Amino acid sequence: EGEVLGFEDGLIHYVPAYTTGPILFYNKTLFDELQLQVPTTWEEMEAAARKMHEVKGIAGLGTDSLTDLLQMLIMETPGAGYIDVENKQVLFDTPEVREKVRWLVDLAKEGVVAVKSSGDYFSVDFNSGIVGSYIGSSAGYPYITPDGFEFAMAPMPAQTWYPSWNRGPIVFNKDEASNLGAYEFVKFFLQPENNAGWAKAMNALSPYGTTQASDAYKAFAAELPASLVAVQENLDVAGALPTISGSYAIRTALQEAATMVAGGMDPAEALAACVATSNQAMQG
Repeated sequence: EGEVLGFEDGLIHYVPAYTTGPILFYNKTLFDELQLQVPTTWEEMEAAARKMHEVKGIAGLGTDSLTDLLQMLIMETPGAGYIDVENKQVLFDTPEVREKVRWLVDLAKEGVVAVKSSGDYFSVDFNSGIVGSYIGSSAGYPYITPDGFEFAMAPMPAQTWYPSWNRGPIVFNKDEASNLGAYEFVKFFLQPENNAGWAKAMNALSPYGTTQASDAYKAFAAELPASLVAVQENLDVAGALPTISGSYAIRTALQEAATMVAGGMDPAEALAACVATSNQAMQG
């Protein structure tokens, strides 16, 4: 269920293995035709998406993970936050966040932004040209096979907070023998040469400075594909969200809130339901 509950402190402990993140895939042929610049802010992203919608009748932007996008918008909203760990309650029940949700849903209602792909991922819609750009994982690069147009990749708009993904093996706190095995594995895994090899094999970045300083990783980093360059350019504002028992339910609650608003529910009511569900999940 996305959670590990075997630790006394109620937190989830794991060793990050590699870093990826969401990037912007865009139809370069269409951008050139419409004389659009690659957006670096959400205001520019909205303007570009509207232009594509007006001229071509397609959604200008899609997103593979509505939840990650909402989390980012929350964290970039002044005065808002994610979780008050001590009191086990969310911090995004604010007028400013409600307005952000309303803004995104209004764009979806207009057809400027698409929040649901016709396939499992927006690469399907992007390849066929029915969406002008989309935000998806850097790992999705091999699945981009455009039908008759040139594409390019760029950092997604992220000015103060970026949802990079430090994925890795979870270290379970079971018994002494298991802990010793985990310790030996971590020692092996964190050796710079081994970690550099893992990053290269996974087509990802390493989250470790010791690895980044190694010759093996520098050789890999000197020839990074554009997908990883786009991730790396946002890492100076990358952030982590608190992970406690029940916090995974917040992701589902956020997505359900956006869906309810898209169906006609008032953003304030939808967000209130999300907050209540989230707090109950964390507080048990």
